[in-house]
Amino acid sequence: MPTFQCKKCGEKVEADYEGCHCTHSHDCHEQKPPLCCGQPMIEIMDD
Repeated sequence: MPTFQCKKCGEKVEADYEGCHCTHSHDCHEQKPPLCCGQPMIEIMDD
């Protein structure tokens, strides 16, 4: 499971990408990272 970090507050979470639940978009294959502080979190690589 990937680890994500918030760019704003630095919080780290282990989460899966969210699938796209949109109804109007034609581009529904993309996976979205979880949101934190109103922004998408960035995936970090742990060694």
